[in-house]
This record gives sequence, structure tokens and C-alpha cells, in this order.
Amino acid sequence: MTSHGPPGWDAVVDAATDFIVAYDTSLRITNANRAAATRSGRSADELVGMSCLAAFPFGPDEAFVRGLLERTLLGEPVWLDYTPTSPEWRFTLAVRGFPIENAEGRVVGGAVIGRDVTAERQATEQRLELEREVEHERRLESLSKLAGGIAHDFNNLLAAMNLTAEMLVAALPEGSAEQAQATRIIEVGRRATELTAQLTVFARQEAPLRRRIDVNDVIRQADALLARTLGEHIDRRLDLADVPCMVDADPALLQQVVVNLAANARDAMPDGGVVSVSTEITDMGDTDHELFRTRAIGPHVVLSVTDQGSGMDEQTRRQAFEPFFSTKAVGKGTGLGLATVFGVARQAGGGVWIYSEMGRGTIVKLALPFVSTHGVAAQQGAPASSGVTGSQELVLLVEDEDALREVGTRLLHRAGYRVESFADGQSLLDALPSIDGPVVLLTDVVLPGMSGPELARQVRQAFPHLQIVFMSGYTAGLFADSPAEGELISKPFSAATLADAVRRAVDVSKGPPAEQTDSL
Repeated sequence: MTSHGPPGWDAVVDAATDFIVAYDTSLRITNANRAAATRSGRSADELVGMSCLAAFPFGPDEAFVRGLLERTLLGEPVWLDYTPTSPEWRFTLAVRGFPIENAEGRVVGGAVIGRDVTAERQATEQRLELEREVEHERRLESLSKLAGGIAHDFNNLLAAMNLTAEMLVAALPEGSAEQAQATRIIEVGRRATELTAQLTVFARQEAPLRRRIDVNDVIRQADALLARTLGEHIDRRLDLADVPCMVDADPALLQQVVVNLAANARDAMPDGGVVSVSTEITDMGDTDHELFRTRAIGPHVVLSVTDQGSGMDEQTRRQAFEPFFSTKAVGKGTGLGLATVFGVARQAGGGVWIYSEMGRGTIVKLALPFVSTHGVAAQQGAPASSGVTGSQELVLLVEDEDALREVGTRLLHRAGYRVESFADGQSLLDALPSIDGPVVLLTDVVLPGMSGPELARQVRQAFPHLQIVFMSGYTAGLFADSPAEGELISKPFSAATLADAVRRAVDVSKGPPAEQTDSL
């Protein structure tokens, strides 16, 4: 490459990793360095005299490149990132073009400096993608906490309403219009309970009601419900693994996941199509772990629901798991379906991944840690209630919602117990010196000032054999690191559920001390 620079300047230009090309007003190359020659597949000497457009295979971009070069000949600098559309060139260049003037200031040619920034752009895209994922996780976490707070307060109100309605039904004349109206309140309360249950699933960080289940069995049991959900215009197909797909999860919630995903698939195919539900056991490596964002690598049960529907674009796919986000018309969806899927996956230690293309359908995959059944004893559920009413045993009730505390006290009195109730943990601790012989502590989990688990630990220091029953619609992760030292009943609960839980605790308290155990 010839130059009018100081001695050694040619060597400097030739050593540059950026490609440098100079050209005259006819776009013919006058100088080129080694990097430019390498890019073209010719020697620098061969390039001199060639048209810039002939020296490099710009293909469909030729007119675009000609325009850029001609702009420099008009005295205009050019700065842009250029990614060729030609399949022969798979790179991105940072292009800097500028005019070359003679001593009189007249443009006599131009020059282009190009730097291959493909790796830099890919690294930037990966960093931005990671930042977007982190921000997405933060948004979900914030929404999770918000949903949990709403669910906690709403479940308290629902519990008070439902229990009061049950008491009305029992008190009103059998078959009366008033009793029918009270029964209707209970039915509406149950529907509201289903809605808040989806909020709690999204918000909870642990699943106290999990047990060991076969995902295949859950899907088979849900098949009849799937048939009603999908309708006759949808062909459903099950492709289940030949071996048990054992996981630790809540079977009712997992069934809800399957039905939610199937309903979404149905809505994406208004003219009919195929919905496939399949299971497999996959040994997840680092790539799958990052894709699904599971807690750990290793064997997972992957539950897939596939449709042939309208699909979704990338922006919609990114937002799909956010609570209250919905592509359906107002009044046609709550936006909690996929948020519930996300919550069920997270509370079981797994993750979710969506693949979708516009016009080509969607695949939603739920990955849950596989659990081997070898050497695992059968899990026992809570013992059945004896059906016996109380004998004036003392129950300490701690609940910050006034309405629920009042109706809970009335129900326990009717069930044959003495009750001392408190609005918060500190009030109970202050009263402990005057309390004699409590049998059961019935406490909310999330309380102002002091959590239910912390309160239980302090009260047990005074009464070591006290039995604990926790109540909660949202545990706020308070049992994430250690199990609850007592039974947990989920709000809103029925009067029978409350009475049974207290009865079981009383029965345990009457056994020999050596047989007393604290378990969830």
C-alpha cells in the first residue's frame, strides 16, 4: 500500500486489523491494506484499480453500498454499523467513511475503514438479554410480593365471610329462602376462593401441601376434565412416558396447570386443531437449566402442552408469565393462568419455558425435579378427624383480621372449646403469665410485628407440649428454610376444616409425650 505518510506508515496501516480501502471519484480502489485484501480474498496489489463494488461480493446490498461511497465523494462523512444481507458474509462491520481532499480542498476520492464487531455485538446482545431476563425476574418477584399481600388480606376477608355464611346456613330454617341465600353466599365465596388460589400459587415460595405424585397419573385423572374444557372441535392427544414420572408437588395445583394450558391452547385454535400433552424424563444439563431457570441441573420430569394455534410474538412470549397480562379481550381472562403455571413450577423447584412462532403454534414446557421412588416410604396424610367435640380445652387464637377472629372464636366455642383471642403476637406474650394450661395455639402465619412461626417458638418455651395449628392464605416464604412446627390449614377454610385441625391437635396433646411429634 502506497502512502505519503512518514517512514514506516505503510507498515502501521498494513498491521491494522481494521480493513482500510481508499478509492477515487470513479469508485476504483487506489490503496488497500492487508486486512482488506484478506477480506476480499485477493492480494492488495490485485485490488488496486478494481471497482470497490467488484472487489467485494456485496450481492443484494450493492446499491446500498454504492450510495454510501458516493456520499463520501460529495464531502459527507459516513458512520454506521453494517450487516450484509448476503449469506456469504456473516458478520457486522462498524463502517467509517470520509472524503479525501487535495491541497485546494477539492474532493478527489474517499476512504472507508471497517472493523469487524460481530463478536462485540453478540456479547452486547447477550448482556442485554441477560439484563432483560434479570429485570423480568425482578418484575415477577415484585408482582409476586404484591399478589401475595393482596391474597393474604383477601383470604382473611373470604374466610370470615365464608365461615359466617356457614353459621347462617346452620342457624336458618331448613329449606327457607333465607337459608338458600346464605348458601348462595357460600357458593360465591368458593368461586372467589378459586381466584385467590391462583394468586397464592403465583406468590408462594414454598408448597406446604406438596406430596409425592406421578405426573402421568395426574394427567390421566384430568383427562375427563380436559375433554370438557377443550370441546369437540379440539383433538386431544396424550403421549405419556412409559415409566412413572415422580415429583414432589401439589396434585390439585398440577392438574390446574394442565387444564389452564389446555384452555389457552384451545383459545389459540378457534377453528379447531390438535392439543398434545406429553411427559418425559430429561437429564437437564447447564443449557436446559438456564433455559428453564430451574433451581438445579439433573433429572427432571418435563410436562409439555403443544398446540397448532396462532402463536405469539417475542414481546408477548416475554410477558406471558406476568400476572394480569392477557391477550384476551376484557372480561375474557384474568391473566393469571400462566402466572399460576410459573408459580407451581417455582414452588416445586422447577421452571417453565415457552417456544412459540406466529402462525405456527406454541409449546409450553413445565420442568419439575424428578424424584426416585427407591427407598422412600409412603407418605402419610393427616389423620382423620375423630368427630368428637371439645371438652373445654383452652385454645389460644391469634388473628389480626377482626372479623375472622370473631367468627373463629364463635365457631370454636360452639365446638366445645374455651378460647382466648388476640390481635397480634405481642398481646399474647404479654398475657402469658396469666394463662393456665393452653392445649392448642391457633395462629395466623403473617401477623403484624411478629410472625406466627416466631410466636409459636416463644410460646412453646412457656408451654413445651402446646400443639400448633397455623392458618394462612399466604405464608410469605416463612416456611421456606424449615418446615412448620405444626399443621397448616389454608385460608379460606371451612368450619369443618378448622374444627378437624383443632381436634387433631387436641388428640395429639392427649397422647404420651414421647409420641408427640411436630410435623407439617
